Amino acid sequence: MATIGSTNLDNRSFAVNDELNVIVYNRAVAQRLENAFGDDLAYSRRVTLQAWKNRGLTARLLETLALPIRDLL
Repeated sequence: MATIGSTNLDNRSFAVNDELNVIVYNRAVAQRLENAFGDDLAYSRRVTLQAWKNRGLTARLLETLALPIRDLL
């Protein structure tokens, strides 16, 4: 079994956004999706709380600039 979709579990998504998920009951498809996820992990990096707290001034400034539109993101 695999689920694929865009559904977010928040009030805005339920009220405003058009969200959709599909559940697939197929072992081969689920395996392909699991493999794709594993491939994506190869290009990812772990972000710890300490690293996030130590993020740079540029990141903090961009976060501040995004505050007025954060509910739309």
